[in-house]
Amino acid sequence: KPAKKVDEDACIGCGGCANVCPTNAIEMKKLASPVKLTDSWTKTEVPELNSLKCVVCYYCHDFCPVFLLYGKKGTIHPNTVGNQEVDVSELINQPVKISDDKLKVISQYLSDKTILKNRED
Repeated sequence: KPAKKVDEDACIGCGGCANVCPTNAIEMKKLASPVKLTDSWTKTEVPELNSLKCVVCYYCHDFCPVFLLYGKKGTIHPNTVGNQEVDVSELINQPVKISDDKLKVISQYLSDKTILKNRED
């Protein structure tokens, strides 16, 4: 049985991993019941990784805000995400200072419409 690729409990459902995947190996699937993480954020989808399309570039893992901003294990990983306990609601409410190098990476992805294929104009 393949190892678990997505930690659905720790995932915030932002879709960043699906947006940056160069091979479209990640699709966001609707949750049967939305999960309210904070007053302003409700998770309605989680990623699903198609291992046959995955080229193991780790863009999904590296772009995951749980990993990128908070230094926790990324909630998606081509190999395995392992077992982890992450209280996402605490992380979302916690102020974060984003370094200039991380801001450059984020702004590159957010401004490149060929990469952010799921973004609406």
